[in-house]
Amino acid sequence: MLGANQGWAGNALITAAANAAGAFPWTSPSQPRLRALTSLAGGLYCRSAGQSGDTGMALAEVYDVTSL
Repeated sequence: MLGANQGWAGNALITAAANAAGAFPWTSPSQPRLRALTSLAGGLYCRSAGQSGDTGMALAEVYDVTSL
């Protein structure tokens, strides 16, 4: 596992990387969405799970900001 959290909490580094990559802005740090900033290599996958065993749909977007 590369990382896990329950929300992005307005992290300035994540916001700057998302803006540089052209991702749509999230203006409220209290939104119940996950954002992560990490280095990746090789064939990877994303798995999501509800905080309390919740079920539903998830959408994952991955941006390459290594050249920004």
